[in-house]
Amino acid sequence: MVEITDESSARAWLETQSRAICIVLSARTVLRGAGVMSLRDGASLGELALPTFRAMLTIGIEGVASGQDTKEAARLACNAAGQATGFEFDANVDYPNHAAYCAAHAVYDAVSGAAGFDSGVGISATYAAHLTADAAERAARIGSTEAPDSNSGLSARTVYLALSRDAERIEAGEAAGTMFRHPVWRDVGEPTAVADARGKLLAFLDADPELWGFWRRWYQGMFDGRPMDWDLQRAVALIPDAIWQRGPEAVAAEIAQIEAEFAPEPLDQDALRGHLERLAAAPELHADAAESVAVLIETAIARYCDEVPANGLPDGFAPFGELPRVFNAIAATLRRSSAEAEKIDALQALVNELHATIAQLRGELAEARQRLTDTRLDALEADEKRKKGASLLNTLASVATIGGFGLASLAFFGVEAQDLGYEGLKKEAVCLAQEMAAVQHSPRPQKRREAAPEQAPRPTPRPEGR
Repeated sequence: MVEITDESSARAWLETQSRAICIVLSARTVLRGAGVMSLRDGASLGELALPTFRAMLTIGIEGVASGQDTKEAARLACNAAGQATGFEFDANVDYPNHAAYCAAHAVYDAVSGAAGFDSGVGISATYAAHLTADAAERAARIGSTEAPDSNSGLSARTVYLALSRDAERIEAGEAAGTMFRHPVWRDVGEPTAVADARGKLLAFLDADPELWGFWRRWYQGMFDGRPMDWDLQRAVALIPDAIWQRGPEAVAAEIAQIEAEFAPEPLDQDALRGHLERLAAAPELHADAAESVAVLIETAIARYCDEVPANGLPDGFAPFGELPRVFNAIAATLRRSSAEAEKIDALQALVNELHATIAQLRGELAEARQRLTDTRLDALEADEKRKKGASLLNTLASVATIGGFGLASLAFFGVEAQDLGYEGLKKEAVCLAQEMAAVQHSPRPQKRREAAPEQAPRPTPRPEGR
């Protein structure tokens, strides 16, 4: 059991860990407190949001796929974050601005470690944890006359408890890169004040989806343990600094181009509309088919959850749970009494959503297979994984389920199996289930401390009082 309760115990543990572990855990820590930056004075939040999100994304990339180019990106992101956290506050009175400062400066500390600045990545991760705890505690005490104390309040202790739970997974042998697959508050309840601040940040992002839509989806995915494609994130991290310096509008336009490059090959929309017009000519027949595949998938999911038992789908299969909703919506649309053009428009949107969900499913299945290879499991975990794999082969990955779902999907797309790589999807699902069913436990690796690399000087001084 790892017990991290304050800055001192965080440092004692982190300094025994590898660079990758320190970076990943510091990234998860600052994700927990990032919402507190919404307490910054409203008009200036936009100036803080972009460099902070840029830094958090870069930290994650450096944790899972470090390279010379990503380290340089981290250095540039660190410089930008350092400039953004240079606003002033009254440490004794202005709790909102001070809480926002601590949350943003925690990100700066974390990215400085990822960039190779400071006296060691473990120390940077420690400072990031300390400031996140401080931010959480100050957020909880807004409006209170009580002097803030980051190491005695409930919110601060909760931040350290969450870090302890991450540390325990690492001690149990989990690979650093797979940690992002866990929700950041998975085993610990998010403090109310932190959750409220996060809600304000999400409202700010939602107010201008054209400008902040990518960051809304990125942040939510990292928060929920469902990160975006890492290659896509890497491409965003490597956007030239000159574009970042031009502000959110220029960055949003560049990211839109990057996302377009990573999007699945789109369906031929003209051909799709023609096919949907033919389907709409026999609405009951095709509505029944859509409902039948929805029931097929729902039954397979329920059977899997009963056999394991489990509260949800296993790693890699999560998008499968979205499919019944889409198929039921297709059925309802086919039966709707509406103008033909309106009905075709609605069906076209749903079939494109189905296409995107299938592409996401295939990607997550491939990622899950890689994580299974990278993760060390003890005997009990391996036994549980084998049981899940066997159940998957009988339910979700069975020929009946995958085959029925595939045939129905292709019927609505109006294309041949090879046009969508359907065989690849089926292979990924079956192979993941087979590999889970055959997994063996691995001995826990010996703890090893990496030699500290040569450090570059930090670009800006650390605030006083720590």
